[in-house]
Amino acid sequence: AAVAGIGDYLSQHPEDMYRQQVLDKLADVLENRCRRYEDGLLKIGICHTLEYIPSDKSKELLLQLAHDVDFDVRKSAILALGSFRKYITSLTPILLTFLQDTHWSVREAAVTALGLLGDIGVETELLTMLDDPDLAVRKSLLITLGRIGSVRAIPTLGEYLAHDDLDYAAYQGLKSLTVHFKEQVAAHDFGENPKV
Repeated sequence: AAVAGIGDYLSQHPEDMYRQQVLDKLADVLENRCRRYEDGLLKIGICHTLEYIPSDKSKELLLQLAHDVDFDVRKSAILALGSFRKYITSLTPILLTFLQDTHWSVREAAVTALGLLGDIGVETELLTMLDDPDLAVRKSLLITLGRIGSVRAIPTLGEYLAHDDLDYAAYQGLKSLTVHFKEQVAAHDFGENPKV
C-alpha cells in the first residue's frame, strides 16, 4: 500500500524532489525484502512506481524484474518500460525478445510497450505476430501497429474491421494512423464492410 501510494503521488507530482530518495528505497526493498515468490504483489507495485522515475537505475531495476519467474511481475515491468521513451534505442531490442515469451500476458505487454515507445523499426517483427494464438495479444498488436505508424498494416487493419472479436482494436489502430496518414487510410478500398 505504501509503494502504491508513493507511485500515485509521483504520477501527479513529476518533480525530482523525492525521486532519488524513492528510487534508493525501492532498490533496497527489492534487494533485501523481496526474496519469496509471494512477494510478487510488492514487486508489481514497485514496477508501477518505477514507471514515474525515468532514470538509468529505474531502467536497470525494471529490466531485472522483467526476467522474474512470476509472469505478472514480468508483465508489469515490461509495461512500465514502455513509458521510458528516452531509452527507446536500448530498450527496443530487449523488448522484442519478450515477443516470444511463453505466457500470453507477457507477449501482450511487450507489444503494448513497443507501441508506447513508438518505434516504426519494429513493424516487421510485429506484422509476423498476426497469427499469435492469443486473442488479447492480437488486439494489442492491432492497436500498436497504428501507434507506431505502420502504413503497411492498413489493409490488414481493414480486414480485421469485419472480425467479431478484433474489430474495435482494428478501428483503434486505424484511428491512430489517421493522425499522420489520413490520405493513405482514406485511399484504401475497404470494400463493402458496413463497419467502415
